[in-house]
Amino acid sequence: MYADTYISPTTVEQNSTFNAYYTINNPNSSSTNVGLGVSIRKVGTTTEINDSGNDTVLSIDNGWTIRTRAFRLPSTALAGNYEYNLAIWPGVPGSGTQYASTGWRSGLTIAQPSIEVTSVSTTDENNISKTTFNPGEKIQMWITTNRNAGSEPWKWKVYDPAGNLVGALSYTDNWTNNGTSASLTPTIPLSIIGGTYKFRGEVGSSYKETNFTINSSTIDSTNFKFASNNSTTLTVNQNTAVNVNATIGMTLKQAGYLQVWIYDNGKISAMTGEYLSSAPVSYYKTLSLTIPASQVTDVGTHSLTAYVQFRPGATSGPLNSSNIGDVSWGPFSSVLTLNIQEPANDSPRLSTPVVTPNPGNRGSSFAYKVTYYDANNDAPTKNQIRIDSGNWSDMSKTNYLDINYIDGVEYQYSKSGLNLGSHGYEVAFNDGKNGHIDVGSSNLGPNVVNQSPVINSSVSPIPSSGATNIDINQDISWSGIFS
Repeated sequence: MYADTYISPTTVEQNSTFNAYYTINNPNSSSTNVGLGVSIRKVGTTTEINDSGNDTVLSIDNGWTIRTRAFRLPSTALAGNYEYNLAIWPGVPGSGTQYASTGWRSGLTIAQPSIEVTSVSTTDENNISKTTFNPGEKIQMWITTNRNAGSEPWKWKVYDPAGNLVGALSYTDNWTNNGTSASLTPTIPLSIIGGTYKFRGEVGSSYKETNFTINSSTIDSTNFKFASNNSTTLTVNQNTAVNVNATIGMTLKQAGYLQVWIYDNGKISAMTGEYLSSAPVSYYKTLSLTIPASQVTDVGTHSLTAYVQFRPGATSGPLNSSNIGDVSWGPFSSVLTLNIQEPANDSPRLSTPVVTPNPGNRGSSFAYKVTYYDANNDAPTKNQIRIDSGNWSDMSKTNYLDINYIDGVEYQYSKSGLNLGSHGYEVAFNDGKNGHIDVGSSNLGPNVVNQSPVINSSVSPIPSSGATNIDINQDISWSGIFS
């Protein structure tokens, strides 16, 4: 019933398959079921390896026939020289009485498969997939192979955006690694430049590559600007505080204090900052700065410059001049154009002027008074009066300490020696901003009148009453203004 057998191929890699061939003669007139069995063992050992999953039972017709079955080597089979034994059974191999076998024959060699890198990848230090990293972070780089590498070296190679090998992130492991995966977990240097990096994992002559990104450790200048309401030009009124927004895009490498300063070559200056307690951190936000009103005084156009400073480890500001270890960016010129203009002027106004006493006489001292109001709190640059179209004279404050022109400041002028009759006067005030006001001669007063004489003593004629034919002599005194 059994004639001849052989296997092919005779050199097979682990976890691969070879075929067994059987030449069988069935002398019976009817078909017969047979089982095709295969066993192997490493030369010098007695431990058999079977592949029951591929054991085959089939029907053999009368006469000669060739049949075949597969045998898959387990991945645990050690490389080396093996013997094989092919057998024919009356049913499932191993059941019943064996019909025939070849006995143990040499000629089978099991070889390790060629080492192959099947994948490379990057994760964080907690094995969570990640492809974008910051300076100062740990990066875990994985290499996976199809089998253990044995004595083959494992190599981690990282290349920067210019194609240069980054020694701080590269490593060669010459130790024997019996596993099928390994990782390297270096820390990304703080001084590294940002960009796209290439990780190449090599084992033997096999390799695979993947890309990852390292964020820039400097300002992203395309996102760096200073503006208010998204404008790089501001027009503001003189003596008015200005709020400015500083939009910053950058990556900080460690905790510390970040400070932004804007200034011109004169006296405009504003500063703000923020403590960043965790790092590395991708930083993109808007900080608000205020230029105080006391600095917004010089009418004209001012081109502001920006400067950014970071002090590792500092928790508060403001920062003074750079210390060793400070990181700074700038100066960035013309980040903001500030046009300072005079505010729109409100014309001043006057109360109705008054003069007292009215009427008065030629001996009176006449007081002229008027109250000056200015909504912009501008002091008058002209505050004058003229009487009867005469020369202009300056008026003075009733209270020289009063500077609240919004609520009104009273001015006065005194005049005596006016002639008898009706008089008129004008007042003229100016805030120096084209808000000139004239109050004309329609303001009448005062009316100077004559004062009647006054008898200062009583008349007592001499001699006394009743005398006749006597001359009477009496002195009478009287007084009056300008007698």
